[in-house]
Amino acid sequence: SDLASSGVAFTLDPDTGFRDVVVITGSYGLGESVVGGKIDPDEIQVFKPMIGKAEDPIIKRSIGRKQTQIVYTRDGSDKRTKTLLTPDADAARPCFTDEEAKTIASWCVKIEDHYSKRHGHKTPMDIEWAKDGISGDLFIVQARPETVRSAQQPNLLKQTQVTAHGETVIEGNAIGS
Repeated sequence: SDLASSGVAFTLDPDTGFRDVVVITGSYGLGESVVGGKIDPDEIQVFKPMIGKAEDPIIKRSIGRKQTQIVYTRDGSDKRTKTLLTPDADAARPCFTDEEAKTIASWCVKIEDHYSKRHGHKTPMDIEWAKDGISGDLFIVQARPETVRSAQQPNLLKQTQVTAHGETVIEGNAIGS
């Protein structure tokens, strides 16, 4: 996958806990940069109830900056991987297609269904995927239960209010709680 792309898919929205979507993120190179939150990945959200029923179940698409990519070294050095800056042309285009997203989402729902039946309750999943850079084939490389949002009480809205403003010391995107 270091010659193509890889990423993570959740069978719920990891930001909100909404369970009717598969959220797929990805970048060029090995998935470590996505898993570790080192880059701003591409993201596609697929509406689960429409998978296999609608021609286009995708409800959100965004192209991330994909600042860097992790690839295998091929120079005989002791290091197995290296981090490269993503060329601007690659960063500007999606690292996986809508069709690939629909395939990944379909597989994710099947994986979630399998583990939900096995556990006897809905089991949202955290799944890693990769695309082979030579064949173009997609692979699921790891699947495990999602343990953050799925453990929280569903349908609970938590509101907070900013009461004071201080000096801005950093800017960025916040994820989770």
